[in-house]
Amino acid sequence: MMYQGVDTAARITPAQAAALRREGVSFVGRYLGSPTLGKTLTAAEASGLRAAGLAVLLYYEIAGTEARTGAACGTAHGKDARRWAQELGAPDGTAIYFAVDFAPAAGDMAQIEAYLRAAAAQLGPYRCGVYGCYAVVEEMARRGACGAYCQCVAWSGGHISQFNDVYQYQWQNGAEAKALAAKTGFPVDLCRCEDMRKAGMWMASYAQYEDGDGVIYVPETPKPQKEPWYAGAMAWAEEAGLIRDGRPRDGLTRAEMATVMMRYNAIVEEKFAKIAEALLLKQPEDDKIVSGLISDD
Repeated sequence: MMYQGVDTAARITPAQAAALRREGVSFVGRYLGSPTLGKTLTAAEASGLRAAGLAVLLYYEIAGTEARTGAACGTAHGKDARRWAQELGAPDGTAIYFAVDFAPAAGDMAQIEAYLRAAAAQLGPYRCGVYGCYAVVEEMARRGACGAYCQCVAWSGGHISQFNDVYQYQWQNGAEAKALAAKTGFPVDLCRCEDMRKAGMWMASYAQYEDGDGVIYVPETPKPQKEPWYAGAMAWAEEAGLIRDGRPRDGLTRAEMATVMMRYNAIVEEKFAKIAEALLLKQPEDDKIVSGLISDD
């Protein structure tokens, strides 16, 4: 599923947040930093966005060009970003996207990598991401410099990286962005994202839930938690001792599959051993014992 998002340097009121949701927007990109700066996200604003059903994408940018100076600046920015994310109450695992807001030369890439790695070392529970053009996203992904990628339309030459978690596809001067701004009352750039959790967004304040086919989506208004379609199967598997870690939507490795099969085989062997023992004993209660064992789930 593709989610519509926006990013903006403007602070968003609760009424504007509600207007964004009515227009089908699912997430908003905002900037970390001191609340004395005009473009930064405040705790009250973050609460209002999330209460309206909007996930929050966190950016960090001072001038946007410091990444070309390397590790020392990355260390300072990483510390500062962590401080302000914690001030807001952003949960562990949230990604912070550091801006590389310029057209880099090939010689800049090593410094950008050093900047990102240094920033990541200061983030503690948060994930390090980068915001930049196609070349930055492609090269930083190739180098494994960080774990999340937001591609901007600027300096990308129409190319779209296969590695982007978020794609900022239209500036605020585009027709679609202007139309949305007219309805909501502030300027926005337009973004899209296929998986907001993978992108490390700070999710809406009410739980997302699943429909009958297992599709996760953000409801228009808060709704009660719906029992997932796999709840009965998971309860049976956990009660039987086949699965013990409570991760219903994670992938299954070969090692985990072998373990589940081994546990299931042990249950079957134990059941048939009891049947065989009951038959050998030839007691008056044999029929009831065997019948009960066979009929057990």
